[in-house]
Formats: sequence, C-alpha cells, structure tokens
Amino acid sequence: MGIKWKIFLADELHFRVEEELGMRGKKDKLAVAFGSGVAEKRKKKGLTQGQLAGLLGITQDSLSRIESGEIGPKFSRLQEIADALSCSVVDLFRFASPESLKRAAVLSDLLQALPDNFQHIFLSMIESAVRSFREGNNKDK
Repeated sequence: MGIKWKIFLADELHFRVEEELGMRGKKDKLAVAFGSGVAEKRKKKGLTQGQLAGLLGITQDSLSRIESGEIGPKFSRLQEIADALSCSVVDLFRFASPESLKRAAVLSDLLQALPDNFQHIFLSMIESAVRSFREGNNKDK
C-alpha cells in the first residue's frame, strides 16, 4: 500500500472519529492560542511558514494547521519548535489577553512620543512600580 493511500486512510479514520464524537469542525482553545503564539513568534523571527516547516521537517500545510489551531503538535515536536523560534517550550504556552495587548500598545505609543533618554526613565519608573505592586501583593498573601 502506497504512502499516499495510508495518509488518506488515516485522515479518513480521524474524520470519522471526530464525527462520532461530535468534534468535527471544532477547534480546541488551547490549540488555537498555541498556534497563534507560534505564528506570532515565527513572524517576529522573520520566517515564512515554509521556512519554519523546513526547519521542523514537516510540510507547510501541517504548520499552517498548527498555527490555525486545527491540530496540535506532538509533544516530541515542542522542543524542536521552541529551538527553531529561539524560545523555551514554556514560552510557547504564554499568551497575552487582548486587554493586555491593547494596554501594551498604549504604552508603546506613549513611549514613542518621548525622546530616548525619557523613554529609559519612563521604563525604569514602570519597572519599579511593577516590583512594588508585586511585593505588596506577596505580603498580603
């Protein structure tokens, strides 16, 4: 039996199992968030899907399905993805909420309006405030 036929049979079996379990067309939220993070890190690194897929030894279609959350990668592939994206496996599972991303954009706009020397001062103030808040929260616990 040829490899294409085996792949077709495996895909057909997967489709039928999803149908039976009522899962067809549904995406796992974690897989979607993970895939979005991979896509974001890939773009920041300046890689195309084809380039990253090549580094991982998978097809571009498989990477596209991972990034869209259709499928999740095998556990054995997580370290390879992290290495290719120059991050840790843990970083692959760190997600910012939409609200946090909006706040980060506001801070970025505020910083860009300042001269470089004031940007450093502003960042130091924010870092100091965050440390103080964290220390205060840890004392309350």
